[in-house]
Amino acid sequence: MPRVSRGIVAVGALAVVALGMAPATAGTSSYLPMDLCTPSRANFNHPGRPNPYFPLTNNSYVLVGPDGGETHGLKIIVGGREPFYGGAITTTVVLEHEWLDLDGNGKQQGSGELTIEDSYNYFAQANNGTVCYFGESVTNYEDGLPMSTTGSWRADGTEGCRGPNAPGIVMPADPTTGMKYQQESAPCAQDVAQVVGNTSVTLRNGRSFSDVIRTKEGSLLETGKNEFKSYARGFGLIIDDGLELCTAGSNCENANG
Repeated sequence: MPRVSRGIVAVGALAVVALGMAPATAGTSSYLPMDLCTPSRANFNHPGRPNPYFPLTNNSYVLVGPDGGETHGLKIIVGGREPFYGGAITTTVVLEHEWLDLDGNGKQQGSGELTIEDSYNYFAQANNGTVCYFGESVTNYEDGLPMSTTGSWRADGTEGCRGPNAPGIVMPADPTTGMKYQQESAPCAQDVAQVVGNTSVTLRNGRSFSDVIRTKEGSLLETGKNEFKSYARGFGLIIDDGLELCTAGSNCENANG
């Protein structure tokens, strides 16, 4: 999930002062309340229909595009389950696999297309329709070799940095322009987001989506950069900063499926 704190998947962070962002835990009224995802207050037993902009369905797809002067591929695989709080809540696991995609075809091939990061992200949709983020297990690579687990955290405090940890909000039930929310809540992970628009989008490969929300995302722990993502109704993430959904018929050969 979130590529903001590479290592939530992460290349940059937004200027907190410019957006007026402050931790939701500080009680600021400009943020959605974190108790939308608090296990003692939010129910996860009957989530109903999937959140239209962040459906946790079993599928896989690939995004490809420029990142820091290189072309990266990002494969997202939805599936698997991970228990939290002794099994009181069962999350859906979303794997994000990022690599250097030299030919931009959406497939990792050859010795030069090195892995950059693997991230297992844990999500659950609350009954109120909010998609909540329970953390991630990260492996960062250098020259294709696993080097660190920086960025790992869990809402129950059993991995990565500890306390006080809590689930964050990754997608509101009814996202509207101007809405702000905290995606991560741990000492080492404090990504935040703001909905900055709702529009139609045509990707570089010509595929169009008519109902798309755009978010500006960053971290309370860093300043100076920002990252934009776009989520299409009925599909989910289609743009992650410079990376876009890659489909057969463009330069991607059966990348998604």
